[in-house]
Amino acid sequence: MSYQVLARKWRPQVFTDVVGQEHVLTTLQNSLALERIHHAYLFSGASGIGKTTIARLLAKGLNCEAGITSNPCRACDQCRDIAAGFCLDLIEIDAASRTKVEDIRDVLENVQYTPSRSRFKIYLIDEVHMLSRHSFNALLKTLEEPPSHVKFILATTDPQKIPMTILSRCLHLHLAVLKLDQIFMQLKHVLKTENIYAELGAIKLIAQAANGSMRNSLSLADQAIVMGRGSITTNSVSNMLSILDDQYAMSLIEYMVRADGVKVMELLENVAIRGGDWDGLLIVMLGFLHRMAIIQLLPSSIGKEHTTIDDRLQALARTLPPTDLQLYYQILLVGRKELQFAPNQRMGVEMTLLRALAFKPEDFKEEERTNNSTEQDQLSCEQPISKLVQVSVDLEKKNLKKSVSKNFKDSDNANLYNNKDVSNYQQDTKVSGNNNLLIKIDELVNAEQNLKMEDFKHITKLNEEMTPIVNLKKKTLSLQLNDLTSDIDRHVRNQDIEAKIVKESWSLDSWSSDLDKLHIPEVGYQLALHSWREVIKQGFCLHIRSSHSHLNTPKAYQELYDSLIKVNSESLKLIILEDDNHSVLTPLEWRYKIYQEKIVAARKSIINDSNIQSFCYIFHAVVQENSIQLI
Repeated sequence: MSYQVLARKWRPQVFTDVVGQEHVLTTLQNSLALERIHHAYLFSGASGIGKTTIARLLAKGLNCEAGITSNPCRACDQCRDIAAGFCLDLIEIDAASRTKVEDIRDVLENVQYTPSRSRFKIYLIDEVHMLSRHSFNALLKTLEEPPSHVKFILATTDPQKIPMTILSRCLHLHLAVLKLDQIFMQLKHVLKTENIYAELGAIKLIAQAANGSMRNSLSLADQAIVMGRGSITTNSVSNMLSILDDQYAMSLIEYMVRADGVKVMELLENVAIRGGDWDGLLIVMLGFLHRMAIIQLLPSSIGKEHTTIDDRLQALARTLPPTDLQLYYQILLVGRKELQFAPNQRMGVEMTLLRALAFKPEDFKEEERTNNSTEQDQLSCEQPISKLVQVSVDLEKKNLKKSVSKNFKDSDNANLYNNKDVSNYQQDTKVSGNNNLLIKIDELVNAEQNLKMEDFKHITKLNEEMTPIVNLKKKTLSLQLNDLTSDIDRHVRNQDIEAKIVKESWSLDSWSSDLDKLHIPEVGYQLALHSWREVIKQGFCLHIRSSHSHLNTPKAYQELYDSLIKVNSESLKLIILEDDNHSVLTPLEWRYKIYQEKIVAARKSIINDSNIQSFCYIFHAVVQENSIQLI
C-alpha cells in the first residue's frame, strides 16, 4: 500500500477548504458567480500557501459539467480528472524547466485548437518569473488577446521579476502568508482526524517553524510523526528542529536582568552542548521581551490561561522598568542583525548578551551591590535618595520598600547629602505645583519598628502617587530657558543695569536676596543660581532644572553647603532634586524675566515715541525691534 503524504492528502478540493486567503477567494467566487471571468490570472505569494491549489480549484469552477460555479460538484468527470491530474484541457507548465522561447512557441501553436472535452482550455504556468525575456515577448500578444476558449493562470513567488507588460494584462491576486493561529488550528484538525496523538506545544512549534506555509507545516508534521513513532511530542519536535526549551531563553533574560554574567555564560555553554539554534535563541528572547512589554502596557490583553513561563514573565515585568526593557530589546535586536558578521554565531550571541550586561542601568547595579553587602547605617554624600528606604527589615517589608524606591531612582540627579543616621532622618518633601502629592519618607523609615498590613496598603498608595512626580521631568518644558546667563550678558552691556536687575530680583524672591549675602564661591554659586529653594524641616531642598543638572557636582554641593552652614545650624540638611516645573522660578529665571520686561517696555517706549513715528512716516523707515538693547 502506497502512503500519501499529508500535504497531498489534505490538499483543498473546494474553495471552503482553503485556509486563509479570504480576499482572493472572495474575488474568485464572485467572478464565477457573476460569470465575469478574466482571461488571465496571476497568483503571487510565498511558496506553500495555496497558489497552485487555488488555480486548480478555479479550473474546476470553470470546467465543471454542472456549469460555471464557485462550488464545483466534485462528482463529474471533469472535476475528478482535474483532481487526479488527468485532465487533457488543463495544461500545467513548469516554467522553471521550460524557460526557452521554443518551449513557449510549442505551447502557443496549440492555443488555437478548441478543448477536447472541457468548456475552456486552461494553461497553468507555475513559477512564471523563470521564463526568459524572449519567452515573455512570445507570450505577450497571445496573453493580451487569447481565443475565447482559452484561459491563462500564472503563478509566481517573485512578481517583481515579471515584466510590467505581462502584469498589466493579468488580474493580479497576491496571497498572504498564513498566520500562526491559522496553521495551528488546521494542523490540530488534520492530526485529530488522522488519529495522531500530538501535544499542543509540539503543534505550536511546528506551526512556528513553517514560516507561514501550510505545506511546510504538513511536511514537518509527517517528519515529526515518523520521528515520534506515530505520535508528536514536544521533545521529539524540539530535537527534530534543534529548538531549545523556552526555559533556556527565559532563564537567560532573568540572569541578564540580574547582571549575573556567570550564570549567563553557563547557560550558553549548555545551549552549545545541546546544539541549539543561536539565531532561534535570540528570536525566542525577543519574543519574551515583547510579551513583557505587552504585559506592562496592556495588562488587560493577557489571556486567562497561564503557563509557568507566563507567570515568570509577569513577575519580571512588574520589577523591570519599561525603559530598561526597551534597551534590552534594542540590544538583542541589533545583536541578531549583526549575527551574520560575527566569526561564529555562538560568539555573536555571547557578545550580544555581554553588551546587555555592560549597559545595565547603574541603579540596578547599585541595588545588586547593596543586596550582596551588609546594610550601612550612614549614607555617603554621593548616594542616591532611594537608599533612604533600603533598611534591613523582613522580606515582605523589603520588597514593598523596593517598589517605592524604584520611583525615586528614575530621578537621575536626586541626591541627598547627609551624614546622619537613617533612622533619625524625618522629613516631608513636596514638589511645587502638586499639592495633592506628598512624599512621606519618614513613614517608610520608621515602618521598620511596627509595620502592619494597613501600612502596606498606604505605602502602596504612596508608590502609585509618586508616578506623576517621576514623569514630571519627562514632559515638554513649558518655558524654554537655556543658558540664560549668556543671554543676559550678551545684551546687557551696562554693569549698572545688570546690578539693578539683580537688586530688583531680591524684592521678588527671597532666595535671590540670600544668595549675595552668603558669599558662595563661583562653582557653588552657579548651582544655587539655577535652583529654586524650598524650606523643609532641618534644612533646605533645592530644585534644579534638568538642563543644568550637570552643575550638581560634589564640589559645587560642598561649597554651597559650607556657605549655608555658616549662617545656619550645624545639623542643616540639604537636598537637591531635579524639577522642571516652572511654577516657581530660579534666581536666574527671575533676572531673565525682569530683563525681558524691561526690553518689552523699552521697545514699546521707542515705537510709541512721536519723533520716531514721524521719522518712520516721512522716510518710510522701519524700527528693528531686535536691535533695541538696554545700555
